[in-house]
Amino acid sequence: MKHDIENLRKFLVPEVVFGVGARFLALQYIKNLGGRKVLMVTDPGVVEAGWAQRG
Repeated sequence: MKHDIENLRKFLVPEVVFGVGARFLALQYIKNLGGRKVLMVTDPGVVEAGWAQRG
């Protein structure tokens, strides 16, 4: 059986980015990895504080 190693993918442990301005740093990580979609996990307190808003 022949294996096409060009189609292999390496999966890494997710990066955890937090702190003031973290969403902008996370955006840079996403772009560097070629990501196009994001799953943002938050809680009511973060939403209420306005930290989950686009901008």
